[in-house]
Amino acid sequence: MRPTYIGRSHGCIIVFDITSRKSFTGAGYDYDEVMRTHDDEKFPVIFVGNKCDLEHEREVEKEEAQNYANSLGCTYIETSALARINVDEALHALLHEIPQTTEREMIPKEEKHAHCCLM
Repeated sequence: MRPTYIGRSHGCIIVFDITSRKSFTGAGYDYDEVMRTHDDEKFPVIFVGNKCDLEHEREVEKEEAQNYANSLGCTYIETSALARINVDEALHALLHEIPQTTEREMIPKEEKHAHCCLM
């Protein structure tokens, strides 16, 4: 991930493949990089275990991933992009966790002008 993109973001979804232990480990490194860039402990991160439709190939147990996300103060959701399971829920979870104040910070303050009326 590029720090430039991370630095401008208001939240992050980190996706790993539940059928790949290596992918899960990589998600931990991605989390560390995000938090180095955003040293705000309240920065919203959602961990997503993808390919939940391939249960028979699972290498990362749901409980393990859930416990890891919880230990970091993150939400964990399992999805399947292929089967369209919980994809919207993952996005909604991130949107829910982005503080309402973020929206207000992004709106530029109106510049004060002399009072003028056009008719």
